[in-house]
Amino acid sequence: MLAADPRRTVTAVALAVGFGSSAHFAKAFRKFAGTTPSAWQRQNAA
Repeated sequence: MLAADPRRTVTAVALAVGFGSSAHFAKAFRKFAGTTPSAWQRQNAA
């Protein structure tokens, strides 16, 4: 979702995939991917 639509906010993606807050999503994403969602989105934008 982050790469598919780079205009979509991290908060919108977090809520769409079932997280209650963007902070919780960012923490889980960082643990899994080793980077923040917004940094990953910038690096992988189409």
